[in-house]
Amino acid sequence: MVTLLLANAGVPPEHVAADWAQSVREVAGRGEHADDRQSTWDEAPVEAFRAEAVPVAQEAAADVDRLLDVIALDEDTRRRLRDLLVT
Repeated sequence: MVTLLLANAGVPPEHVAADWAQSVREVAGRGEHADDRQSTWDEAPVEAFRAEAVPVAQEAAADVDRLLDVIALDEDTRRRLRDLLVT
């Protein structure tokens, strides 16, 4: 969801993907997030996951309009969401 919100706000896809990847790194190895499987990971699973998932996040961000069409998010709502993040 954050990927779509950031992309809708005009954040470049490579920055959206980098932010997402950093979030994965931040959670990894922090056992206090029992509800997040990534909290138990060390460097190897993080890098393997990032190698697969970061390109997907970047592709989603690059194709945000089509994905928002799929979920039938109208233009007015897109604009209001964008305004909330940008202004």
